Amino acid sequence: MEQARALVTPAGDVCVRCGTELSVFDGDGTYRDSLCRKCAGKRMSMDVAASSDADAPLLGGIGARAIALCIDWTLLAIAITITMLGSVAVMSVLGLKESGAIMVTLLTIAVGVAAVYYTQIKMVVDSGATPGKKIMKLRIVTENGNPVTRRVALSRLFWSSLSTSISYLGHFVAFFDSKRRALHDRMAGTLVIKAPAH
Repeated sequence: MEQARALVTPAGDVCVRCGTELSVFDGDGTYRDSLCRKCAGKRMSMDVAASSDADAPLLGGIGARAIALCIDWTLLAIAITITMLGSVAVMSVLGLKESGAIMVTLLTIAVGVAAVYYTQIKMVVDSGATPGKKIMKLRIVTENGNPVTRRVALSRLFWSSLSTSISYLGHFVAFFDSKRRALHDRMAGTLVIKAPAH
């Protein structure tokens, strides 16, 4: 079957249907007939359903996903460590003790939550990938090929946290799934695919 036609549109263009500025990710790394992600969603669903197995996106490898997860956790640890060290330095300069410890704790939690939100929700919705997945050239899409919505990203983060908290057992589900979906992918309805070359 003929592959779905996709047109590359220069950055800064707007959707021909709704006038929204086009983003950089439309499921396959290109702009589809000058439509924004929202307007192209229905079109992508039809394209994915109509495509043959040969046209299906390549699934992300388990090894690449594991490396991406390690990169994400390392970046989070670096952000939290810098925050803690900076807070402790400020606390010692100002001579704060008990109230300083509370400040360090609250600031560290705030930075951790902000970093997780930015990398696991905002980046996934905007570009389809966490920093680790970008480096490993992977993308997260819904099972029907659409870009991930905020609701799906939140669901995936919740289930991913659960997968990780039970000794990473939820991640091992990917070894036994034909689509290499971990527990959080199955529950959120997502797939991790290889990002198309530009």
